[in-house]
Amino acid sequence: MRSQWDCLLQNLGCWQGSFARLSPQGEILEDIPSETSLELKEDQQTMRQVVRRFYDGQPQDLVLEYRTLNKSIILFENGAFSQGAIQFSPVTDFGAELGLIYGNRRLRIIPLYDKTSKLEQLTLIREHLPHSNMPEYPPLTLDALLGKWEGEAVTLSPNWLIPEVTPTVTEW
Repeated sequence: MRSQWDCLLQNLGCWQGSFARLSPQGEILEDIPSETSLELKEDQQTMRQVVRRFYDGQPQDLVLEYRTLNKSIILFENGAFSQGAIQFSPVTDFGAELGLIYGNRRLRIIPLYDKTSKLEQLTLIREHLPHSNMPEYPPLTLDALLGKWEGEAVTLSPNWLIPEVTPTVTEW
């Protein structure tokens, strides 16, 4: 099994897409073009992450650098991840970021809850690597989701060394 750091390296690259802020009802409130780059610095032990959002065409950067990962993030072998607070708190807002990765595409969603645990907003981040020849999928329809789905659930925990894998079957 890869280390958490090695799993993070599956996300290296310059991901282009947008941050779509949604209401709890799914209404798009704004859609901001973005570019998120993750690169290793020369020492090969420091990750540099630049999140660039283009507000009215003008870039605004958030720059992060880190050498280790804390327990608020868990990464899967393919680079998919979950990060955020471990529990709700009655004195602060709560949120988490869930990231999926498949080939040259990433999909991230950030649900934010208020102090009363009520969903306040969602941010959906759809990204791809430049020069990707993987086509954009059309929007899903209810009919496309109907049927029998088979797969597996992988459960990771900061305290477990080996993931728990369970076969799953869902029928709609």
